Amino acid sequence: MQLSTIILGLGAISVLFFSTEAAASIGPFYDYYPDNSPTPPIEPQTTDTPFMGTNYDQYIALESNPPPQGLSQADFIRLINAVIQIESSWNPSAVSGPGAIGLMQVMPANAIAYGYQPDDLYNPAINIKVGTDILRTEINKYGLTDGLAAYNGGPNGRKWASTQAYAQKVLGVYNA
Repeated sequence: MQLSTIILGLGAISVLFFSTEAAASIGPFYDYYPDNSPTPPIEPQTTDTPFMGTNYDQYIALESNPPPQGLSQADFIRLINAVIQIESSWNPSAVSGPGAIGLMQVMPANAIAYGYQPDDLYNPAINIKVGTDILRTEINKYGLTDGLAAYNGGPNGRKWASTQAYAQKVLGVYNA
C-alpha cells in the first residue's frame, strides 16, 4: 500500500492518503439491515417535480410483510403510502420541529434502538424499514386508529386530540 504525506501551511499537519488500489479493495459501502442483508442502492425514479412520483414501492413492498393483524399486505402498503404522504409529502430529507427525519418521520432515538445512526434515516430504505416496523408494532398493540395515533405521538400520546386527528388525516388519505 502506497502512502503519501502532505504538509499544509506553516504547521506540521499530516494527512495520509491510501492508494486508489487500497480504496478499491474495500469495495462499495452499503448499510446493512440487522439480518446482514445489504440495503439496495437508492436510485429512485422521479418525475419533473422533486418528490412527487418518486418510486419507493420496492422498499414499501419489502417491509410490508408481514402486515399487522387485521390488514392485508395490499392494505398495509396503502397505509404506509398514506403515512408517508402525511408525514413528509414524500420528501426523504424532511425534518420536523421535534427532530423526526425522512419519509416516515422517524425519531433519532428509534434509529438508535434499531441499530442505526440518526443520519441513516435519510436513506429511504432504512427509514421505511424502521418506520414500517414501528407502525406495524403500534397497530398490533392498539388497533388501527390508536396504532396510527401511537405512531405519531408515542404510546402515551395515542389518546391526545392531536394524535387522533393525525390518525383521521392518514385514514382519509388511505380511504381516498
